[in-house]
Parts: sequence; C-alpha cells; structure tokens
Amino acid sequence: MQTQMKRHVMRRRRGAIRGLVCAAVLLTTPQTWAREGLALVLEPKLEGPFRPKDQARLELAVVEALRSTDLQVVPPSDRQAIEEGEPELKGCRTDECQDRLGRLLSAQTVIMQHWRLTPSGATPNPSQPKGAGQGPRGHYRFGVAVFNVTIGAVGVKEEATCPQCTTEEAARVLGELVRQAVLLEAARPRGKIEVTSTPNGDVLIDGRKLGFTPYKREAYAGKHEVTVTRTGYRSYHTTVLVEDGKKTQVHVQLKQGVDRQVSEIRMARPRWRLATGAVAIAGGALLVGFGISALAVNGRCVEEPVPPAAVCDEVYRTAGVGAGLLVAGLALGAGGAVLMALPGDKRIVEVKTARVGSGLGLLLAGTF
Repeated sequence: MQTQMKRHVMRRRRGAIRGLVCAAVLLTTPQTWAREGLALVLEPKLEGPFRPKDQARLELAVVEALRSTDLQVVPPSDRQAIEEGEPELKGCRTDECQDRLGRLLSAQTVIMQHWRLTPSGATPNPSQPKGAGQGPRGHYRFGVAVFNVTIGAVGVKEEATCPQCTTEEAARVLGELVRQAVLLEAARPRGKIEVTSTPNGDVLIDGRKLGFTPYKREAYAGKHEVTVTRTGYRSYHTTVLVEDGKKTQVHVQLKQGVDRQVSEIRMARPRWRLATGAVAIAGGALLVGFGISALAVNGRCVEEPVPPAAVCDEVYRTAGVGAGLLVAGLALGAGGAVLMALPGDKRIVEVKTARVGSGLGLLLAGTF
C-alpha cells in the first residue's frame, strides 16, 4: 500500500515538474508567430528567357528575404483559389486589386515584381562549384513594389541591377532588394485619417475608393486628397495633412444636389481667320506666279535682234526679283494655310441635366 502511494506521489511530482518546464519554455521562447505578418507575393512580370529552375531559385530568394523580416508568405495555392473565384483579380496589378487580394487572404503586405533578363552569352567561372543556381550569365534588372494593405497604397518602389551575373548572384541581389524595400516601407512615417459624414458616403483617398464613413484607416504622412461621395448629394473634396503618429479627423455635412459637370468642347474656327487665310493663299499663289514668270524671262532679250545683228542690245535681269517673289508667295500661302488649318479655341462648358419631354437631355448651360 505504501509503495502504491509513493508511486502516486512521484507521478504527481513529475507532472508538476513537466508543467513548470513547459511554462518556462513558453515564457522564454520568443513567440515569433504572434509577431509575424503575412505577405502576398504576386507572380512577377517576366521579360527575357528565364529558365524554370532559375525562376524557382529567384522565387526562393524572395521568400527567404521576406522571412528574414518576420513575414510569412501566403501559399500560391491560396492565391490561385481566390483568383478562380474572382477571375478579374488574376493578373490585375491595380491598387484596388491588390487591396482586395490582400484583404481576402488576410495579408498585410503585397509584393509586386518586375524581372528583366538580357542574356550575355558568357558562361560562369569554371572554378566556382556547379549547382542549380549557376547557368549562363546575363544582365538582370529587378523592380519591387511594396503595397501596404492596411493603408491601401504602395509605400515603396525600388530597383536594382545585376550585370553579368549568374542566377545565384542575381538571387542574392533580388533577395536584398526585397528585404530593403520591406524595411523601407515599414520605416515610413504614418498617421491615421478618420472621416465621418452626414449622411454616410463613400470615401476616396487620393482618388482611390478605400471605404465608407465612418472611415478609420492609416495613411502615410504627407498631403492627401479626401473625397466623400453619395448618390443624390454633392461630392465633398478637401486636402488634409497627415502627421507621423497623429490622427487627422474630417467631418462632412453632405448637401443634396448633383456634382457640377464640365466638358471641354472645340469651338468653330473664327470667320475672320478663314477669310484672312483664304486671301493669304490667293495672294501667295499670285506672287508665286509672278515669281515664276520673272525667272522664266531672266536672260532673254527685251527686243529680238534684227538681222544681221546676232546679239541682243538689252536682256531681262529678273532673277533676283523672281526669286524674291517666289519665296514671298510661298511664305504667304503657307501662312494662310496655317491660319485656316488651326483648330478653334477650347471652351469649358458646364453640363446640366434638363428634362426634355418625357426623357432627360443634356444642356450646355454656359461657358467660362
């Protein structure tokens, strides 16, 4: 009986010790999983003859670079599944598409890339160990853009080149470029924009629709154009200055009505210009005719010699006059043609909607 009790006590002690050890491990181990974010890497835009194995090596360099900045990469299969459900997102590289993809995949960062390869025909150094990263040398050019999903805008665009590089060397350059771009974006000063409106409406920041009121979202420090719109109400526009670590608030009282719509039209050519141009062309043609006539008689006898005389007593010397008239006529005609060809002035007109009969029509309400 005593032996069984001792065994029971020993088991309890061992369980307590294991519990303490587990707690110590949890307290002392850095919980990187809690700090890491998700990065969505879009398929790079390729220019040049990239071999599949070289492309795979470059893609691996991007993944390793992102992991070095505490970012985990969204599996390509997850992105493909989203694109199958929303085909319009496939291959789309606009801010709206990146924002949509990032939010659907719970990613905080979207990485866009542009790779260009110009083969040089050179071969790697034979003294270097052969491997999958070797291959013909070439001129690599990389472009990387970092889109912040939380903010809804591209934060950093960086480029790098690697002349006369092997794939392994290019992979190192690309990885460092991605790492630097992510760190630069993370270091950019930022604040917050809060927009409220009565009634609620859509919010556009710098021309991009990013949400609706009440709107609360981070923004990079600097000036931003804020627009609030709602059907049946006049749009509200303002410029705000976002400061690092500070909140910028905008409250809008929307007014009923429609936005002022303007259009640019081309007016007819003025009559005076058409008339002047026509007169100039006619005058130019007349001068050209006189000039050609003067050049035609240059050097001819004023009066035909009477036999037995064989030499003219006097000849026309009209080369200078003829050339002058010809040049003046051509210039005058060209000026007239330009006057007639120039389009009319541009005018900005306000377009208003007017009811015509049982339908709606457009009315040019005025010019300014």
